[in-house]
Amino acid sequence: MDSGERAKACFRLGFNCAQSVMCAFSGSLGIDERTVKLMASGFGAGMGREQLTCGAVAGAVMAIGCRYFDPDNVAVTKERVYAKTREVLARFRALHATVSCRELLGVDLGTPEGQKQAREQGLFRLLCDPYVVDACRIVEDMAREEAAAAPT
Repeated sequence: MDSGERAKACFRLGFNCAQSVMCAFSGSLGIDERTVKLMASGFGAGMGREQLTCGAVAGAVMAIGCRYFDPDNVAVTKERVYAKTREVLARFRALHATVSCRELLGVDLGTPEGQKQAREQGLFRLLCDPYVVDACRIVEDMAREEAAAAPT
């Protein structure tokens, strides 16, 4: 099962989109799933249902940070993480035109009415499943492209 399918399975168990994306990469990042779920717990639905940056995108950015940031080399790796983050955002926007949870879903999850509408219309499965999968694939593609470009 690839990372996108792992993330989708986690999402369907009730974990938020950020938790699901991070869970898909926890093993390869050397972070236990429990820690990942704790760390990413507030990032779902665009951060606590504020519907800012999509939680799946936030999870992808967290995975990028875990993969590329080295606390022993802050000056160099911070800039690398920022560049990779911009790349994640650009790739997601290329697929979906925005990284805004509110724009992606088209409902206000900050209200009971919006939450009900999202459930009744099946938006989490219809829309969020693909966003979670796409966020994972972006991270995987970037890692694969970097590996292919590395000198041997």
